[in-house]
Amino acid sequence: MSDEAVRLLSMAHRHPGSLYVCPAIFDPMKPLSYGTYYHAWKRFLSRAGVRHAGTQAIRHRAATEIANSAVHMKDGMAMTGHKTVEMFLRYVHPDEKRFRKSVEKVSAQRRKLVSHACLAEANEGGTKIVSPQQCESRTAQGNYRPYRKRKGA
Repeated sequence: MSDEAVRLLSMAHRHPGSLYVCPAIFDPMKPLSYGTYYHAWKRFLSRAGVRHAGTQAIRHRAATEIANSAVHMKDGMAMTGHKTVEMFLRYVHPDEKRFRKSVEKVSAQRRKLVSHACLAEANEGGTKIVSPQQCESRTAQGNYRPYRKRKGA
């Protein structure tokens, strides 16, 4: 935990002798039950006028922020309590702006490769004239065959 989180939790009001910041209602020596916690969370959000989002959504948001802040993967896993990279990455969602930039970059590289390959084909034949529309999409020419639909070797 961060120093700020430790400071806030250590200053929180507690029942005398209890280890828990949020103890069970009838026995302060036990933690708050999940059901009580869940319903209280819903009430807090509704009274604050905030759309209901479970604490799991908060964990996903926190994991995404950790991953996008250039923290080492092992540190991010330790902060979120995940033991495997796969589980940590399930909680991480792509940053929309960064994702858009990546999509545009890949798209530009693809257009460049396809147009170069198409022009090279046109130059090999010598007399073949290729329109830009044909260069953009090989599926329009009927040349694309998904691997699973291919016949032969």
